Amino acid sequence: MAGGTNTFDVRDVVPDLETVPKLLYNRILSYCRTNPPDLAQAKQLFITSLDKQIEYLLSKQSYSEIFDCFQDALNLFPDDSDVLNVLGVALNSLLHFHEHATRWTKSMTFRKYSSIPIGFRTSMRPPVTIHQVKELVDELRSQNLITSDVLTVGVAQEICVLNKALFLENSRRFPNVFIDVTKTLDRPRILPAHDPTTTSMVEDIRDQIQKATESSVFLKVAEDIYCVPTILGLLAGYPIVYWYQPCVGDAHCLSGIDLQVFKVLQGNDVLSSFSCPRDLVNEPVIKQTLDAWKCITDRSKDFHVETVTTKNEFTVNL
Repeated sequence: MAGGTNTFDVRDVVPDLETVPKLLYNRILSYCRTNPPDLAQAKQLFITSLDKQIEYLLSKQSYSEIFDCFQDALNLFPDDSDVLNVLGVALNSLLHFHEHATRWTKSMTFRKYSSIPIGFRTSMRPPVTIHQVKELVDELRSQNLITSDVLTVGVAQEICVLNKALFLENSRRFPNVFIDVTKTLDRPRILPAHDPTTTSMVEDIRDQIQKATESSVFLKVAEDIYCVPTILGLLAGYPIVYWYQPCVGDAHCLSGIDLQVFKVLQGNDVLSSFSCPRDLVNEPVIKQTLDAWKCITDRSKDFHVETVTTKNEFTVNL
């Protein structure tokens, strides 16, 4: 009792009010572990306590305990979208992810690197270093939240994360189609299959990734020779990649061109997307490449592909 009165004071029961989220979470976690038949009914209560616990741990910068919470949640509710959304939000808070990185954080939490050959640009804000991203990826790997094949890749000023094994396998089995969008062209055009510039670039990137012995690698690229947006498309697993001559500048001839946009979705979440000029979609080499890509994507029943057409008033940024 406080001050000798009969007024109830919660501090008599819990001296440190800051620990309430932790105490509540541990109590509910214990109940869920010991009462599996009641998990469905206890789920919302668990989510609420999980959210508060993560908020509390973030304020204390107790990052290892946050990942313990991730593991607890995935053990109890491995495929529950509500729980996974809480974890995705927590990952956003953990490194101040930019809103456009949501698909990356969700995909990491969903453990989908082992089933689909997609890489992701992190788009973190404020800017972070490749070493900070590597630390996060290594921590997720140590908690068994993602496959061991995940590789953090730095290129120019960008940071990407990809499945190394799938990247190497699919880049051999399913060669990319390169579309030249150099600004001096009237319209985009398909580059020859064995164009020496793109062929040597792909081989060099593959070689650097294959030789990576650590969980991260910073690619050595000559930006006056290699087209960085093209490399990012390769790392992201796009079957169709735009290319322009770096010596001409980074402007392109896609503005005003109708595009066919291909999106990979999990539920309503867009995990990845790329485009192709609409008037080139039915070219044999592009059709063959898209069919092969769809076969890879269809390996997982968790994903589906959606195709939309953008009108020519859109301005495209590479």
